[in-house]
Amino acid sequence: MSATRASLGRGIAITIFAWSIFPALDAISKFLAGGYDVFFVLWGRFTAQFLVGVLIVLPRGLLRTARTPFLGQQLLRSGGFTAHTIIFILGILTLPLAEGSALLFTGPIMLAALSVPLLKERVDRPTWIAVLVGFAGAMVVTRPGLDFANWGAVLVLLSTLCFVLYQIATRSLARRENPYTTLLYTPLVGMVALGLALPWTWSAPSLHDTALMGLMGLVGAVGHFMLIKAYENAGAAQLAPYTYVHILSSALLGFLVFGDIPDLWAMTGAAIIAASGLWLAWREGVTGRRA
Repeated sequence: MSATRASLGRGIAITIFAWSIFPALDAISKFLAGGYDVFFVLWGRFTAQFLVGVLIVLPRGLLRTARTPFLGQQLLRSGGFTAHTIIFILGILTLPLAEGSALLFTGPIMLAALSVPLLKERVDRPTWIAVLVGFAGAMVVTRPGLDFANWGAVLVLLSTLCFVLYQIATRSLARRENPYTTLLYTPLVGMVALGLALPWTWSAPSLHDTALMGLMGLVGAVGHFMLIKAYENAGAAQLAPYTYVHILSSALLGFLVFGDIPDLWAMTGAAIIAASGLWLAWREGVTGRRA
């Protein structure tokens, strides 16, 4: 029992660390997009993350790690991650960081809804209630009017859908693929696709901004690697409640870097989304224990 508790404790600590640093990626991207083309900034982010990933897998053999019988699925997963990142950053350019992060956590709710047609899973009535409550929380955050002018929120929700598809691909690969291989392929499509646009987006960055792009790569690679290690120590349902530290970290960074202060509606909607997501995590844990 003590070993199990120790393993769970490590998983929780690693999860809190990873989801606490992830908002730094979005904050730096949003900051740099004020002086550079956003697609150039994201190319720098993906490229730096790929290079850090190479350094992580190098001791295991780069070519050996890069070989995979699931190349198509890896590229599809990487494409979903790329689409999510690009659309999310475009969304938070006109949206406070904390609100964007809160909407991002509609992901578990979308995943529960999409698991029926995509994963052929059965979803019971309490889970559907949680899905609807989470959707209501998203509406509280966005507060759409008749003209639905908040396009930043629309983009974030669309990016969340891409993130859910990326998660489904990750779940599909998790039991069959080397996690270090998956880490290596994660930023590949973004690096290559946005690299093709460099003739139109390139601007020579200053030394300071180059360092910030490198920091994004370091945070991205280390964060994803930490999540791999976290799920080696504990189950997804056990760790899910601790991922919501992402919202708190985003709110803090949004205030420190951009002076954003979430209003009462945004905080209320974020709380509703979090409660719905935690309920889904609890249900998954109960179902898993019964099984």
